[in-house]
Amino acid sequence: MTHSVNSTEPNTTEPNTKITIGSMEYINIFPLYYYLKDNPRLEFVKGTPQKLNSMLDNGEISCAFASAVTYLNSPERYDILPFCIGSYQKVESVTLFSQEPIEFLHDKSIYLTGESATSSLLLKLIIKKFIGIQPNYTTNVENRNSSVAQLLIGDSALARYHNDRAPYTYDISELWNLLTGHSSVFGLLLVTKNTPVEVKKYLHQALTTAYDQHLNDLDLCYDSLDEKDKFLPKSTIVNYWKLLEYQLNPVMLSSLLGMFAMIESNILQHLDASQTAYTLTGAVCKGSQLQPPQQFEKEDDSKPSPKLSLIDEHGETYTI
Repeated sequence: MTHSVNSTEPNTTEPNTKITIGSMEYINIFPLYYYLKDNPRLEFVKGTPQKLNSMLDNGEISCAFASAVTYLNSPERYDILPFCIGSYQKVESVTLFSQEPIEFLHDKSIYLTGESATSSLLLKLIIKKFIGIQPNYTTNVENRNSSVAQLLIGDSALARYHNDRAPYTYDISELWNLLTGHSSVFGLLLVTKNTPVEVKKYLHQALTTAYDQHLNDLDLCYDSLDEKDKFLPKSTIVNYWKLLEYQLNPVMLSSLLGMFAMIESNILQHLDASQTAYTLTGAVCKGSQLQPPQQFEKEDDSKPSPKLSLIDEHGETYTI
């Protein structure tokens, strides 16, 4: 069954000019993009999360799917449309490929991709807080192949996850869920605060319509991919898309607030790693024997919870 992509144009007052949206260059966002790409009022600029972050920061674009931590770094600059790139458990495209078990990586080199700040930060939180070790991190691409472990994201991570796993392969979203009980939110749809209300309303309605349609025909989405993006069988990519959540629903919101609270509690700077050491067994972490430490839910009573400025269906903002 096919669907008209033109139906995603919302029934609202149209902006006078085109709206440019920064879209991640990976296939993760394609089921939404498919139902938006023919909207005559929208145009897309593709890039890595880090590139889109930079374009937002520099004012080159006013709306983008950017790394979640971009908002935390500059909440005064952005509002959040209620859409995200998240996963309830495993995600397959944010993965640590290691030659040794993760608990043996103390003083060993870990390459962190420069494509995403959120993924790198989640891995650092996991290793520092729950594993209790201190590796040597590098973002120098020249050190990637010589590092004992590599954190990859996006299409390259997804392809390797299914074709060329390392001896120890850890899905970061699955590991985060196991240790914290939270889902993962890697990307947020950010809009600069000076964007007109009517544009925010238009985007909210267009994205809502696309979200409501995105699961209708994932086979058709796959068939519409560029040939270079069909790097895995149809069934594998369709199943991958089903792992993803694009709506910033209450579960994702709670997880996002939990992640932000951990970051703001300065865990990376002040956690005593010797207090929390865990052993992870298996090449792909299943680890049902692991339990999150009791202090996770209550990091710092004196520190207020981070606030989120969200955009409603009318283009107005509200804070939670």
